[in-house]
Amino acid sequence: MLDGIITVILRGIIPRLRDARKLMRTLSCLRLLELKVGGPETAKTLMEEMTGLNSVLSRYKGAALPIVQIEEPNEIQIKVLTALGYTIKDGSVLQLQN
Repeated sequence: MLDGIITVILRGIIPRLRDARKLMRTLSCLRLLELKVGGPETAKTLMEEMTGLNSVLSRYKGAALPIVQIEEPNEIQIKVLTALGYTIKDGSVLQLQN
């Protein structure tokens, strides 16, 4: 009987532990991004700004694959994209830096 109770308890706890680990990893990554970007912006502000960065898939005649294009980023978005390794030139986001 005790084994059954322990099994039921563990079935309820283990998925929550996985979710807690995911949450901790996410919060850690956000904090690292916040530190890498620098400035007074919080992780919440960075996420809100990046959510506002719109993109579109464009398919040109004769092209095999569509191209992802994003709108011109604002100052905070430029900071985040630069911290993530992208180059911004003349308002356009270029490929990852090596």
